[in-house]
Amino acid sequence: MLVFALALGCQGALDSGGGDTAWRGDLGSDAGQGDASDRDDVVEGPTDVGELDVAPADTVGGDIGGADIEDSDDVEVSIDVVEPPPPLAVAPSVQDSEIQLSGFTPTSMTLSWARGNGASRVVYVSTSENFVAPADRSVPVANSTWNGAGQQAVYVGPGGGVTVSGLTAGVTYHVRAYGFNGRSSGAAFVSANATNNPTSGQLALDALGSAQNPLHDSANTSNNPSTRVALLLRADVATNPNQITLRWTSFVTPTGLTIYRKEKSATTWGEALASPAATATEWVDTTAVANTYYEYRVSRASGSGTAHGYVAAAIDLAPIDDRGKMVLLVDETFAVALSTEIAQLVDDLTADGWGVVRVNLARSASVASVRGAIKAAYDADPERVRSVYILGHLAVAYSGNIAPDGHDDHRGAWPCDGYYGEMDGVWTDTSVNSSGASRTQNRNTPGDGKFDQSSLPSDVELQVGRVDLYDLPAFAQTEVELMRNYLNKAHEFKHRIHVAPGRAVVQDNLQWVGNALAETSWRSFGPLTGANNIVQLGYSHSSPGYAATVNKGALWSYGSGGGYYNSIDGVGNTTSFVQTAHNAIFNMTLGSYFGDWDSTNNVMRAMLASGRALTNTWAGIPSWFFHHMALGDTIGYSTRMTQNNRQAAPLYLPQNGGWHGQGYTTIHLGLMGDPSLRMHYVEGPSALVLTPGATSLRFAWAPAADDAILGYHVYRVGDQGGPMTRLTTTPVLGTSTSVALGGAVVTTSGARYMVRTVKRTPSLSGTYQNLSLGALATIP
Repeated sequence: MLVFALALGCQGALDSGGGDTAWRGDLGSDAGQGDASDRDDVVEGPTDVGELDVAPADTVGGDIGGADIEDSDDVEVSIDVVEPPPPLAVAPSVQDSEIQLSGFTPTSMTLSWARGNGASRVVYVSTSENFVAPADRSVPVANSTWNGAGQQAVYVGPGGGVTVSGLTAGVTYHVRAYGFNGRSSGAAFVSANATNNPTSGQLALDALGSAQNPLHDSANTSNNPSTRVALLLRADVATNPNQITLRWTSFVTPTGLTIYRKEKSATTWGEALASPAATATEWVDTTAVANTYYEYRVSRASGSGTAHGYVAAAIDLAPIDDRGKMVLLVDETFAVALSTEIAQLVDDLTADGWGVVRVNLARSASVASVRGAIKAAYDADPERVRSVYILGHLAVAYSGNIAPDGHDDHRGAWPCDGYYGEMDGVWTDTSVNSSGASRTQNRNTPGDGKFDQSSLPSDVELQVGRVDLYDLPAFAQTEVELMRNYLNKAHEFKHRIHVAPGRAVVQDNLQWVGNALAETSWRSFGPLTGANNIVQLGYSHSSPGYAATVNKGALWSYGSGGGYYNSIDGVGNTTSFVQTAHNAIFNMTLGSYFGDWDSTNNVMRAMLASGRALTNTWAGIPSWFFHHMALGDTIGYSTRMTQNNRQAAPLYLPQNGGWHGQGYTTIHLGLMGDPSLRMHYVEGPSALVLTPGATSLRFAWAPAADDAILGYHVYRVGDQGGPMTRLTTTPVLGTSTSVALGGAVVTTSGARYMVRTVKRTPSLSGTYQNLSLGALATIP
């Protein structure tokens, strides 16, 4: 509706059924019902939409609609103006599909779907298979907490998933999604069915290893070396009083249990916290303090060996407002061709609390030049520079005289991105003389530019991740297009446009070696997805089972088997990842040769170029530790903690050097993928508008499509990668606020601000206040 406020200096004769008449009505009332009296002032126009005020002067008495009008020097008239409804939008032609139920807890589950071509969708849950389709021009209000009966809208918005709480085990829930275009009274829905839309299911709560969800391997459960030493740990929290309950799944008969606890920054575990009965499967910590990041270790002794489980845990951990600085190294090959996508990446990093230091480098730049760019940024701000994102095929550092996969023809220097994260150690190129490797790149001789060190000389300071899709000729797309696809799918994951099913997939085809190589997956997936959300595939030398399962989507996957540079036995090869989309987000792989990832059609990097995959690591020799991610940490943080789990003073056990007696080292470990990635993202606000005033700055935004949030925080974005400054003490409940000018709050041209959703996110690590990527705006 339109609002008018007019003061007209004129005489008018308006026919009201009698003689000459002047209009005058009470503000906001119908002219035919108002009582007007003499007045000389002109009332300001109303703020309510749909009122038209007219105030003509020099009027005479009369009546309007039966109301007496006295002589007056002015007349005010309020007229309701009824706008017609907006035109009906064009309904989508492709319905949402492939609804999946996953991420089960005793009271909740995650719904995810493949979006059709509708801009938005409404998703319903019901205990009946019969749904009533939404009517055009009527968009329901969503509530993601189940009310117990009927047909309930649990999500309305543009995204690809939602977590529904308040559910009950043993109840069959039916789910259906309807895509639509337009808003409110202009919305048009598509009501057609689609593949797995509708669908149904119950909470799947049987832990792996139970009779209802048995383990599988090539012989029998007791002979699986990885499950014998796997302890899957999780944490549940409560308040009033505060307590953290540890729960774990055990696959063998234990003889003893020991529990340790430390705070996040501690570098040792200290004395044992408790030693419960050997057969216990849970323990309650009643001394935990809210808003404190703990790590727990549960060590279990048995006749099969010692197992260790880890979980990060907290009760309502405060949000991370500022993540430090990210050094973004951009291969100039992409600087122009992918300028839009790289700008989007920089905005996404900024919106997630990173100060971005971007450096463009020629692909021909040397290892020394690449490290020099990183070191310059680090030396300028060592307290805040925390991560390095290598985008493209920039120089690969090689180091050592190692063969972690046990093959003598592969002994020598391996790729070492840890070199780019280690800022103060001594690296030499004078002593190693190893020339027996079949691959030229692995041969290491004095003065050849490859380093001698077979172990990191000191702890890595920086989290390093690399997205390098060079030399993958098996894919029809060019390197530029592969990189464009990667950047766009990462953007969609961070904004919850794509939501992965909350499960993990394990394909362990190296059980035969007798070494617990897959322990790293079982232990990790305990706190990351839960023991009841792990899909274990039987030992197989063919990949269709793994490929088909992961193609349906997963948050995590682990695949191991005999390998070569472009293949993993029973998991897949570079060509198969071209043919079948690999749709697990975070991946671990293990096998011979391909851990040396700087090779043609390398299968680790090929997985990154396929489907929805965003990260990959060569994991098992040695073990990796990802449990921090369940409490909001980045995969870059877990990478650095794993690299620093060096032999001399390990924080985490076990330290698995493999079965060939090659010796333990972490120098070859590297992250393929964006190091800023987190497991849990929150839908954010949009359309931030800044309105400068004389004494304050007003913020207004469109709300996030999430009904279970705490509110919104407002931030000033630091200049030139400087820190983020939170301007709100408590979350804003509405969609606007004003902040007084002064300090960080300025209206200078170029000043940048953002608004972020804050949500108390429950996970298998407890609860933490999770921030969305922010809606950004700049003072012109």
